[in-house]
Amino acid sequence: MCDGHIDCMDRTDEADCGHVSLQLSVDRDGAWAINSTSVTLVWYLESSHSDQAKLSLSYAVAGTNHWTNVKTLSGNQSRCVVGGLHPFTTYNFTLKVAMGDVPVYQGYVSAKTTSAKPSPPRIIDVKQIDRKVSCDEGALSCKSLIFLQIPGKSLLDCTA
Repeated sequence: MCDGHIDCMDRTDEADCGHVSLQLSVDRDGAWAINSTSVTLVWYLESSHSDQAKLSLSYAVAGTNHWTNVKTLSGNQSRCVVGGLHPFTTYNFTLKVAMGDVPVYQGYVSAKTTSAKPSPPRIIDVKQIDRKVSCDEGALSCKSLIFLQIPGKSLLDCTA
């Protein structure tokens, strides 16, 4: 078994452990591949011992060094949805591959979540207090000044 410990006298348990290839990418084609709160990562792990591989997935907001460990996966898995993310934010993802306790490979990818839907508008009661209209002499247009007040708030000056 490729774990960094020689268990067999002839060392066959640690033979052919060095060849590991990892292709990590962001699923950009699926319907829910990237949204405002999640990113779907896909990878292909090529190793003669992929069934023994442990994969550790982590992420951080781009430009920071605060990494969050998502989970440890088996070498047979090839996709993971990382949720609980913030809208319109770029994240760095890393997938580390270990054979037993021996780290053998690491892949990186970045992705940006989409923007979120805006919150619904609040119903605001507005009271018109005053209105003044002024027109320049000979002008084809006039300026209207409307004074509004939201109950419990200060006076607003809106020009129309």
